[in-house]
Amino acid sequence: PGKILSYRQFDSKSRYGDIREYVVKFDDGDVGSTEDYNVFPLEDYLLGQWHKGGEEWKWNGVKNVTDGRSSDEWAKVVGWYVANIDGKKQKFSTLAGALRAYDASVIKKKGNQTKESDLNLPQEYQVATPKKRERDVNVATPSPLPLLSSNSYDDNDDDDDDDDASRFSDIGIEQRMTKRIKVERDDKIHLPPQLEGDQNDDQFWSARDAIIEFTEDAFKKKSIFHLNSFVDAKVKQNEGFGPFVEQGIATPCFHDVPEDVAPMIADMTQKELREAMLQHVDWERFYDSRASSAGQVAMWLKRCIPGSFIVMRHEYERCHYCPKWLKERSDASDNSEYIGPVYIIGVVTRKIKPYSDEEAYVHTQMRYFKGIPHLCLVDWKRIGYKRDLKDETQKYINRICQPTVVNICNDFEKVYTDGATAQSLRQDLWDNSSPFELVVEV
Repeated sequence: PGKILSYRQFDSKSRYGDIREYVVKFDDGDVGSTEDYNVFPLEDYLLGQWHKGGEEWKWNGVKNVTDGRSSDEWAKVVGWYVANIDGKKQKFSTLAGALRAYDASVIKKKGNQTKESDLNLPQEYQVATPKKRERDVNVATPSPLPLLSSNSYDDNDDDDDDDDASRFSDIGIEQRMTKRIKVERDDKIHLPPQLEGDQNDDQFWSARDAIIEFTEDAFKKKSIFHLNSFVDAKVKQNEGFGPFVEQGIATPCFHDVPEDVAPMIADMTQKELREAMLQHVDWERFYDSRASSAGQVAMWLKRCIPGSFIVMRHEYERCHYCPKWLKERSDASDNSEYIGPVYIIGVVTRKIKPYSDEEAYVHTQMRYFKGIPHLCLVDWKRIGYKRDLKDETQKYINRICQPTVVNICNDFEKVYTDGATAQSLRQDLWDNSSPFELVVEV
């Protein structure tokens, strides 16, 4: 084992993306270089060590797929993973990701009837009846037990795999296609362990019932919120985009929910919460816009839950707040060109309870916008160019850009202007975006 110090990137001359050569500091103190097909996330490496007798360990609903005819060693040796999710085959770059997605689909289907033997990683969920041999899994309560203790084995996984790698002419292999965006420092906010469980006694704020899925299938079904916080369209400035992405947060902002109203949020309807805010003196300063503002905050607090998706855009080339990573050098000089307009997709991983210890902690960790209310922690995972979207999708997005936050693509029966539907809009946004991650520039 070792830690990656740096890497160089080369054209692989294949459809699987660039090759990377990593410089690694090994645990024994040696420093050496190796190609990417020898580099694995530690979690995947450990999972891959499971064997039954002399045979390779087999997982429920998940297969490793490689391309033996490729000149690319990563595709030939490592490959990717295909999970059978509700009868459809989905591709994943990591074994851990495929296993969790499969387990989540089983839990979603079977609920509290799920057995340990149905799952690949049952130890990630607390067991309701420990004395049973086939124990029910309490899907509402994730367990902090160690990751690697699964003993499920699928003896019926001999079906033909139609996903022959040689047929993947347009496959997007996430591990090799991930866009790595360089930033100057790591500003992403993480809760310390002592705060992670603070909400477990509060069903509304807790994420314990949520299975956080960042998959195409989840994006097609779950709530999506379009966010325009700190955007001034008149002067074409977007102050919030960069800090929200870099810190891993999202909020419509506005004014704080009154402190005496906050404890009642969980029990109020969206309408009742809006009215309670409007009746409070702190909201009187909004004048004509306060009804709209209160309505958007109430919707955000009641509807936006862990597992919901957020879409944000950046469209202003001359924006003073444009993050450096939205600009690329056009020549050998310091000149740079704006690569947008772009949109970005994230998933909510945590709702931050107003006036709580965790909110106070998050505020201390924020580099930008310290003290802003109504926060959610978000994993921003996909980025795309607006110009690549269909005309009807771009027109839809342009029409819904006015409110700071709006729940989009939520009417699956409606046919929008130019024939777009909620399903077609969601599909277009997903298909024209690619995985990305922020990495600290060294």
